[in-house]
Amino acid sequence: MSKKKKLDKKSILFNQFYMLFIIFLTLVSLLEQKVVLYKTLQADFLQMTVTTQGTYTEKGTFFYKKGVGFRWDYIDPEKKVFWLLKERVVEYYVEDKQARIYRVEENFWKVFEVPRQLVRHAKRIQEEETPKHWVLKMTTKDERKVIIYFNKKTLLPEEIVVDSDNKFLFFNWKINPSLDSALFRPELPEDIEIIN
Repeated sequence: MSKKKKLDKKSILFNQFYMLFIIFLTLVSLLEQKVVLYKTLQADFLQMTVTTQGTYTEKGTFFYKKGVGFRWDYIDPEKKVFWLLKERVVEYYVEDKQARIYRVEENFWKVFEVPRQLVRHAKRIQEEETPKHWVLKMTTKDERKVIIYFNKKTLLPEEIVVDSDNKFLFFNWKINPSLDSALFRPELPEDIEIIN
C-alpha cells in the first residue's frame, strides 16, 4: 500500500475522532455551564478500533487550550501528532515523514458558541445515570450511535463509544494545567512530505 493511501485512511479516522470530541464538549456544555471555567485541559487517552483483524489500540495524551485549540499526541504504537487550531488542522505522521495541512472553515468554532447546534442534528437523545456517571446516548440522523460517559464530579468525559466498534477512554484528567503555548504551534521538519 502506498504512503498516500495509508495517510488517507488515517485521515478518515482522525476526521471522525475530532468530530467526536466536538460532540462531547458540546454535550458537556449542555450539562453545566461550569465547563467555561476550564481554560486548559489535559488527559491521557486510549483509542480502540475494532476491525475484522482484531482490535487496534492506540494511546497518547490530549491537550486543550481555550481560544487556541487542541493537540493529540499519539505515542504508541505509532507516533503521530494532530493539531486542531483556529484556522487549520495539521496531521503529522512522524514515522512516515508525512503531514497534511488544511484550513478550518470559518464557522467551525461557532459550535462552541452555540452548544445546542450539534445536538439539534441528533435523531434521538437519551439520558441515563449510573453511580459514577451521567450517560448520554445519541443516535444521529445517519443512524450512528454515540454513547458518552461523563464523570459526575468533573462533568468531563471518561468514555465514548461509537457504533460499538470505536471506543475512546480518557483518564488522568488535569483541569487548568499550565500549558506552554509552544504545544499548539506545529513545528514540522523540513524534510517531510506535505500532502494537501
